[in-house]
Amino acid sequence: MKIILYRSNLCPRCFLAKKNLLGITGNDPDIQIEEVDILGSPQRCLQDGIRMVPALVIGKDKLSGVFLSKKAIKTFINRHQV
Repeated sequence: MKIILYRSNLCPRCFLAKKNLLGITGNDPDIQIEEVDILGSPQRCLQDGIRMVPALVIGKDKLSGVFLSKKAIKTFINRHQV
């Protein structure tokens, strides 16, 4: 499974979301995490429909919010695991 994390290096909420994401996924070899910095790739973020960070994308499903709790991230990932 591929998870895309849209984030900004200037955003403390993004840092926490990344920490929670890595804590949940651990060293799972079936999960690939791609990070997209919104400041370095603003055009891609617009094309992908990202309007708020932090944001996670799996396939066409998106999860974003002011605060992405560990529980919210875990629930989002579990919905996509087979």
